[in-house]
Amino acid sequence: MLIFIDESGIHKKVEHSSFALAYIEAENYEFLERKIKETEEVLKIENFHWAETAWEVKRKFMDEVLKLNFKVKIAIVDNPVNPAVELERVLAHMVIERNIKKIYIDGKKPKWYERKIKKILRDKGISVRKLKTVKDSQYAGIRLADMVAGLSRSYFDKKNLDKISKYYKRLQEKIIVILE
Repeated sequence: MLIFIDESGIHKKVEHSSFALAYIEAENYEFLERKIKETEEVLKIENFHWAETAWEVKRKFMDEVLKLNFKVKIAIVDNPVNPAVELERVLAHMVIERNIKKIYIDGKKPKWYERKIKKILRDKGISVRKLKTVKDSQYAGIRLADMVAGLSRSYFDKKNLDKISKYYKRLQEKIIVILE
């Protein structure tokens, strides 16, 4: 099993933050990655990123990607938030699997973020060598986690619900855990 972790909105002073973990089984990842890259090609974008993408592209991306087979765990926390404390609290409840091959986190994170995740893994008896920080351009799974985090935060912040709700409803079919 491969795990991709991204979050949205932890820097904000109001509304919600969301930590999203997109869990992808290793035997399906190659297919998932290929489909995400194909979708990005069709949309003429290099790499999907929720915060930097226009609504029309988000919509088309979600239309395709939400058809794919993956599972998600999401944690929603109210801002203002202490990211280090919340990360530790949330991930301790979410990373419970034993058959983890690798955990990928977006490489744009500060060192404390990686250290916190390593502590959580050690506390659970999971090898920290399984953790890898990567650029979102390297792995489609990170871009998927970014989409999940952005969509979830927008939904819980009640932003553009007329546009977001139907996509969040489709995402709900893939959610196995929501922590609030």
